[in-house]
Amino acid sequence: AESGFEVIFRQNPFRGRAGDPVITVSALTAEPRPGHSSLFETIVRRVAQDQDISVRQACRRWFECYLDCALDPLVKLYDRFGVALEAHQQNSLLDLSQQGLPSRYFYRDSQGFYLSNSFRARW
Repeated sequence: AESGFEVIFRQNPFRGRAGDPVITVSALTAEPRPGHSSLFETIVRRVAQDQDISVRQACRRWFECYLDCALDPLVKLYDRFGVALEAHQQNSLLDLSQQGLPSRYFYRDSQGFYLSNSFRARW
């Protein structure tokens, strides 16, 4: 029986690979230390500076890239096969090697999935 105090250790296969900054969504959204910016804010501000656009434009561009590489495939998986993944922030990794913009999404450590009742007969 689970007690609720279990610990999971995960291996990061991307750690230390130069030029391939893959990071968990939870690390991007973690509350920063007092007086510091979050990692996400730092990245978006760098995108704005590197592309000579406003921070607002950089936020929009970053989110559009996120939707394209992360959310769209998850929705398609559900629409086509009725499979919904529990893609929590700690299980969602983003490749930010394209000038700080999400270009690839990795789902790891499946904590669960659901099958839609509408696909029950098919499966």
